[in-house]
Amino acid sequence: MSDDEASWHQLSEEWRGAIAAAGLGDRVVIADDDRLHVVELADGSYRPVGEHHWHPRALTTAAGAIVVLDSEGLSRVDPETGAFTRFTDRWDDVVGLAGLGDAVYLIAVGSLYRVPLDGGEVEELASGYGGTIGFAAAAGTLVSIERSGTMYRVSPDDGSYEQLDEGWTEARLLAGDADRLYVIADDALFAVDPHDGACTPLGHGCGAMTVMAAARGALAVVSAQGTLFRVEAPAA
Repeated sequence: MSDDEASWHQLSEEWRGAIAAAGLGDRVVIADDDRLHVVELADGSYRPVGEHHWHPRALTTAAGAIVVLDSEGLSRVDPETGAFTRFTDRWDDVVGLAGLGDAVYLIAVGSLYRVPLDGGEVEELASGYGGTIGFAAAAGTLVSIERSGTMYRVSPDDGSYEQLDEGWTEARLLAGDADRLYVIADDALFAVDPHDGACTPLGHGCGAMTVMAAARGALAVVSAQGTLFRVEAPAA
């Protein structure tokens, strides 16, 4: 890791089963095997979220809630009690899930959808997303990367998009916070301004990383060996 770009702090080595994560204020929620856990990034301590056994296909947060996509649909989960409400039925061929405001956005069967957390009407915003390989919310907008390596800023209002950059064919993990998008591409970590595409390299050596989430003030990154790191990037 590059000491003069992003600083990495090892927190624990018990997350070998981690399959997804999402920022939750200054904490993160990690789906590990069949349970959800809220993790404090200050010291790596954690607690389970309820007793339900989940088998998530994707995970995000929105409006203070955890949102889980599994084989039965989308569920809104209270991060304190674990109580949950399923607010949509099954979704097929989902390639991206992101929370923004009081809704989640997902790409399924080549189209972008807006799904209100309160169970309101699902809205198909736009088609033409069949080549998407990465999708995230960052700095109040949405970002997608397609198979060709082109990165787009996507409007959460109508699904229209504008090209930001090219050359992201090796992008593997995306996560966004209130200021920036973070991308692990091949073995390198980058910070990207989702409004103009300006890119800042933050270091190399990330080839073994399999899960990433952006919390307030830091990233949480998990390696294939189950090691959880807190990653502090330079200020934007």
